[in-house]
Amino acid sequence: MPVLKNPKHEAFAQGVFSGQSYRESYIAAGYAAKPSTADAAASRLMKDVKSGVADRVAELQAQAVARVSVATAETVEKITGELQAAFDLAKEQKQPNYMVLAATAKAKLNGLIVEKSEATILHKHEDRVKRREEILARRREERAADGAGARMH
Repeated sequence: MPVLKNPKHEAFAQGVFSGQSYRESYIAAGYAAKPSTADAAASRLMKDVKSGVADRVAELQAQAVARVSVATAETVEKITGELQAAFDLAKEQKQPNYMVLAATAKAKLNGLIVEKSEATILHKHEDRVKRREEILARRREERAADGAGARMH
């Protein structure tokens, strides 16, 4: 999608994309609005399909994600190459410990190895949630039993 034909719409879309609030973007785009009505007017403009503003913001965000993805991939590729060079040097020098370190770092960088502590944290959280649910269930049962016992007497 090219730049919006309406300069105010484009300015508004750019403002929203850059992180400004709808109100700030609306006013900065040159729309005359009281602060009390700017929120509603900006929201209407975002929802107005004909204006193309929401699509333009989505396009700008997609372009930014693509740029970051390319930069990240290039960085990972560069570091992977450097680690391969370190591995090769360690192999040439007959230093297996450094070969293992380089290979491990490469695997971690490329997502092939996940630190055990990361997985453990999830299990600990899940265990806490499960224990909490068990405790609450026991308390409900106890209250229900106490309530039933009180009615019998």
